[in-house]
Amino acid sequence: MISQPTIQAFDARSVRGLSTVSRRTVERWLKSCAARSTEVLTSLGIKATLAYESLSTREAPDAMAMLADPDAAAIFQVGGTRFPAVMSMRPGCLLALLHGMLGVDAEEWPADRNLTSVETSLSELLFDGLRREWSEAWPKRDPISISYSRTIARSPRARLFDPASGLIVVQFRVTCGCGEVPLHWVMPIDDVEHLTGPAAPATASRGTAGARLADVVPMVPLPLSVELGRVQLTVSEAESLRRGDVLMLDQTVRAPLTARVAGEAKYQGRAGRIGSRLCFAIDALVED
Repeated sequence: MISQPTIQAFDARSVRGLSTVSRRTVERWLKSCAARSTEVLTSLGIKATLAYESLSTREAPDAMAMLADPDAAAIFQVGGTRFPAVMSMRPGCLLALLHGMLGVDAEEWPADRNLTSVETSLSELLFDGLRREWSEAWPKRDPISISYSRTIARSPRARLFDPASGLIVVQFRVTCGCGEVPLHWVMPIDDVEHLTGPAAPATASRGTAGARLADVVPMVPLPLSVELGRVQLTVSEAESLRRGDVLMLDQTVRAPLTARVAGEAKYQGRAGRIGSRLCFAIDALVED
């Protein structure tokens, strides 16, 4: 046992990312949204496609700085808490899509400008069609609630999110006769993480008790702990421990860590971090 060594701390200032499970759910949803959005564009006579490209997490000021300025941004309200989600693109990109609805296939991006009253009405029709498909694309049992609120200009300057919050930035690629441009979605990390949480099991109104039990058992929580290492102390050593003391464990730096489920060793892997939170990457299963 040694005292007061220098230990490198995790940097808690970095914005945390989505958990692995949440990220998989969200990316599956986003890819489906892109495919369904292309179908909406086609149904409206717009010769354009939308493709999912990437997802990242950033502090709110950095996230909003990624958006075009000026931009044309549609504001949506998502989920039961109606948290804000922003879809941002250059005004010229939105104008090209709206002109497609009128049968005009431009070969160059229209100049950035404010929408006319007719174009505003067309944009509401477009965004309402998109939000319906995004709702149905949610990969869990029930669709999520998504409602279109309004369209604004210069969303990076609108103070839509708390500057201290973390945001998810999703990048899509719009391709049409004018070329290719990015389109961004921005959503709060915490709200999306909550949205992707486990859904309550369906209540079985009919069927046997065994069938109902089969529905419930997969949702029963089990404690999982990751073992950093062990050390054996005498009673006097344990009683003499003070704040700042460091215990030398039997685990080497390169040796895999063991994860236990309900006290039983199940996995081996390595420690890491996602943003400001520790994580455990599974490398192998523990053989029985």
